[in-house]
Amino acid sequence: MEGCGTSSGAGAYDLAAVEDPLPNPSPVAVVASAGFLAGGAVGLLVLVLAGPVAALVALVAVSVAVAAACWLLAGTVVLRLVGGSPPTLSDPGPARLASLVESVALAVGIPEPALRVLQDPAPNALVTGRDPRRATLVATSGLLDRLDRLALEAVVAQQLSLIRAGRTRHRDIAVAVLGTAGQLVPPLARLAARAAAADQGADVAAVTVTRYPPGLLSALEAVTAGPEVRSSPALAPLWFVPPGALKDLTLRVETMRELV
Repeated sequence: MEGCGTSSGAGAYDLAAVEDPLPNPSPVAVVASAGFLAGGAVGLLVLVLAGPVAALVALVAVSVAVAAACWLLAGTVVLRLVGGSPPTLSDPGPARLASLVESVALAVGIPEPALRVLQDPAPNALVTGRDPRRATLVATSGLLDRLDRLALEAVVAQQLSLIRAGRTRHRDIAVAVLGTAGQLVPPLARLAARAAAADQGADVAAVTVTRYPPGLLSALEAVTAGPEVRSSPALAPLWFVPPGALKDLTLRVETMRELV
């Protein structure tokens, strides 16, 4: 029963691909659409006040500015919405988490993400950030309290595999842009949820890293037994186990049981 913390360094594992079950809408299309809509609204206002030339300039300038902001700041927006604070590493739970993140990041082959702990009794976690160098792992206090070392290692491996696969930017943009707009236009919220959701490829990648399927099975069962994390509907798809996703959770548990 060997975890990745006792394994060799980066490149020791051939990570399974984390397939995106819904490649569209792409992050580029989302930010471009957001920029165009904002630029178009401002352009129409300027057209009335100052004429077509000024309106065209305003449309282009605002579109580019909004699209760039969405592309660069989506992760910051998500992190602010999630909350949490840097862990106190003198405490046993956060210290254990930091140690596991260090060893798993080495095995996965990415820089160590920043860490935050969210005070919530529900066991859960998520990752955010526009690239591996700017990624953050947020773990709930319930995750640290309820999971043993092997189960926690499996959750860390699952989440860091999403960073390695480049999924965090896609998911951040879906939540920050579509999820926010979805509060006014419900179909956009559903689209955000589908675009931001992780699939079972991340679970397979975690098992590839830890080489211990019972660890992830134990983690999934602990989440099933615990309370649901307090989360807005827009942020829900980002969690290790999204709130309300009982059907998907059951399928993930069954898959892990077949591997044990």
